[in-house]
Amino acid sequence: MSSRAPGIGQSDESGPAGARWSRASFALVVVSILLPLVLFGLAAWQNRRDVLRAAETRVERTTRILHEHALKVFETHQLMLSYIDERLFGFDWSNEAGREALHLFLARLRQDAVQVNAITITDSEGRLRATSQDISGDSLLEYADRDYFQVLKARDQPLPYVSQSVTGRQSGEPVFNIAQRIRGANAGLFDGVIVISVKRAYFEDFYRGIEREYNHLVILTREDGSVLAREPPDGMAALAPKSPFRLALESSSTSFFVTPVMIDGKRRIFGYEKIGGFPVAIGFGVTWDSVLAAWWRNIITYGFVAFLSSVALLLVSWVAMRHSASEVRATRRWRDTAALLQSEMGERLRVEDQLRQVQKMEAVGRLTGGVAHDFNNLLTIVIGSLDLLSRRLSDGDPRHQVLVRNAMDGATRAAALTARLLAFARQHPLDPKPISPNALLGGMLNLLQHSLGEEVEVEIIPAYNLWSIFVDPNQLENAILNLSVNARDAMPEGGGTLKIETANVTIDAAYTVTHPEAAAGQYVAITVTDSGTGMTPDVLSHAFEPFYTTKPVGKGTGLGLSQVYGFTKQSGGFAEIESELGKGTSIRIFLPRLQNDLAVEVPADATDSTASPMPRENRSILLVEDEDLVRQFSTEALREAGYTVLEAATASDAVDLLRRHPEVALLFTDIVLKGAMNGRALARQALALRPELKVLFTSGYRSESGVSYSGAGDAGDFLPKPFTTAALAAKIEVLLG
Repeated sequence: MSSRAPGIGQSDESGPAGARWSRASFALVVVSILLPLVLFGLAAWQNRRDVLRAAETRVERTTRILHEHALKVFETHQLMLSYIDERLFGFDWSNEAGREALHLFLARLRQDAVQVNAITITDSEGRLRATSQDISGDSLLEYADRDYFQVLKARDQPLPYVSQSVTGRQSGEPVFNIAQRIRGANAGLFDGVIVISVKRAYFEDFYRGIEREYNHLVILTREDGSVLAREPPDGMAALAPKSPFRLALESSSTSFFVTPVMIDGKRRIFGYEKIGGFPVAIGFGVTWDSVLAAWWRNIITYGFVAFLSSVALLLVSWVAMRHSASEVRATRRWRDTAALLQSEMGERLRVEDQLRQVQKMEAVGRLTGGVAHDFNNLLTIVIGSLDLLSRRLSDGDPRHQVLVRNAMDGATRAAALTARLLAFARQHPLDPKPISPNALLGGMLNLLQHSLGEEVEVEIIPAYNLWSIFVDPNQLENAILNLSVNARDAMPEGGGTLKIETANVTIDAAYTVTHPEAAAGQYVAITVTDSGTGMTPDVLSHAFEPFYTTKPVGKGTGLGLSQVYGFTKQSGGFAEIESELGKGTSIRIFLPRLQNDLAVEVPADATDSTASPMPRENRSILLVEDEDLVRQFSTEALREAGYTVLEAATASDAVDLLRRHPEVALLFTDIVLKGAMNGRALARQALALRPELKVLFTSGYRSESGVSYSGAGDAGDFLPKPFTTAALAAKIEVLLG
């Protein structure tokens, strides 16, 4: 017998080493298969939770958006009913002209509200009294069989009654009705019903675009289960009696969020919320299958990755048993691939989250902009009528005055809300009209005093023979109100003084060099000046930027000055701010003059154009101005008016000229001068030398003047910058007699 030992390059796989090799290989194979499966299972489970959580969040947010939309619509209709009811107070139905005017009024209301199909008024027997529709050939329509008529005839209720969905008798369209009693002067008696027919299609069209990704369901329903609107529309008139949504509506809860729940025969993630105090609720849900479809797509991706990972591990394991270095390199490549996949997945989730945010903001913008635009037209009529009525009832029944004040307060708050909505939606349509700024400010005085409070003293200083302008009066009122409220907020708690001044201003080319926002021409300047804390240079540089505010969170939107700036630019003008910390702020808006009033404008104190001017040979004026262009313009203006002009750039030079020229009759000086002596100090020194000397101040900063446009201060009169030649000459004529 002979035996042979294993040589080099041979292995004994039958011994313990071979067994260890087999066990290690088997373990690597098992790990290569099980590890990706375990990771795949964990990733799938976590992703399923994330997908469901994202869908639940999406349903909850969408439900709240739909709730806000429905709430604004129902509140708008409630205000419309109250407005119509006020119009019917003491109405004479025997007056043919009055009925025709009422028909036109209802037609305009319906035209302004795109969701309204018709507005109808019935008498106590259900017969048609007035409508927004043209039905002259069929004026015998009766509505006594409608559910809203029967319910309201039996009893009155504080909130409007919401009817079942029906087919409109006037239009033939699917509608549901919002109705209330005609209250009027016969309190407690049933005098008929005011009805607003709302288009189902308006809600269904909006609901159709609210969700694009999932198979969704939107239901607008009464608390008794009657369906008012639905998307997709399938003709279902009422919810099933035992459905979870119906049972939840009949409970006392105002909202619920369940996942999952059977709605409409399908498993859905569903939420609902009751709409304010109205007996109506909005429900929104997405199908369970459409939510999990995204998860299944991810599962396919994960499975493919897991399969590749298993193959890679098997290959790596086989190579690792023979080449350890190759194992390290292969493992590193696998880890880099996994990290890249994870990074790409995180980026995709981030982009999807941004897309959802953009879609939400677009939906909210469309909702708020549409409702606020229509509602603002109504509030213009309400607030204007209440203001006139308040003036006419100043000596009337106190109970009526209380009602008017309450209505004005509610309308003012609604107007503030509408303004914020329009600002958010970036919708500012203008309706320019020829107006007198002085008349508009006079009509706003009561509103400003009421809005700013008793601690703020409001002073309106109108200019004489003020030019007319062509702007949107409502937007101009909003701009002035925004400036006034901002001025009040800048004042200390004890209040202060708010001045609103008007002036005719001519901007020349020299002024535009230092003010790029301005264009040469004739303007009406409206200046709002406060006695508040003023602004720092950093705040001043950002004041007109949208959403910039120094107020605490929740106290301001930063849209007030942005609205003013945008309105003036859109109207062909510009705006400027002048402020100094501790000395208050002046915000001046320039609006172009209405040019076609040039032919008719004649100043009240004008004289015959052929009259000769007053002799001015012995009228010398000392002009003190440190800005070269301004001094040049002022000199030219005075000389053109026939005066002898001495110029000085500093106060010290002016004192020397006064001593050497006793013929100087008037000192015309800027208040802010370079050097140690300002305009006021110069005036005091000049009056000490020449007590008979007349003094005229000028400044581009209103808080520096110490005087108003209507009269002189202690040390002299004041002419604001920028000023015209005519204004300067007229002011000096008054001072020199």
